[in-house]
Amino acid sequence: MDMEFKPTGFLIEKLIGKGVYILAGASKIGKSWLVLWLADCVSKGMPVWELKTSRCEVLYISLEDTRQRIQQRLNDVTGGETGPLYIATESALLGGGFEDQLTGFLDEHPHVGFVIIDTLQRIRPVKAEKYSYAGDYEIMTTLKNIADEFNITILLVHHTRKEESSDAFNMI
Repeated sequence: MDMEFKPTGFLIEKLIGKGVYILAGASKIGKSWLVLWLADCVSKGMPVWELKTSRCEVLYISLEDTRQRIQQRLNDVTGGETGPLYIATESALLGGGFEDQLTGFLDEHPHVGFVIIDTLQRIRPVKAEKYSYAGDYEIMTTLKNIADEFNITILLVHHTRKEESSDAFNMI
């Protein structure tokens, strides 16, 4: 109880702190548009829904878009003026080089404080046995360790399943 800890702070005041977060929703409802807008706001230090942001460089790993499409969307969201925002449209899989790619990038860009991975499915290992609670836990642990090591926020975009459930968490 005598230990003192430095506050970790928020990326977006009262909404998103440091660590790993999941934004899950049905296909084609605007998740990618939302996270691109969040990336722009954070990179410029602009408020998000009147909540203060901690301005930092942002890495947006957009794995379901072409370079042309992301450029068009970015222009629509920003009006052509961006903050320090890096975009990637390709990556390795987790366990197949992704961790080294991400940590290497973060080592080279120490002012990146926000990483968005759109979508989680595109970096998951292909093996069927990985689609289990244990596999998901392993993925989250790997990403949380990176977030903790670099003191950053990682936001994962994920689709909800098509089967209905009365429990919203069962949809993820």
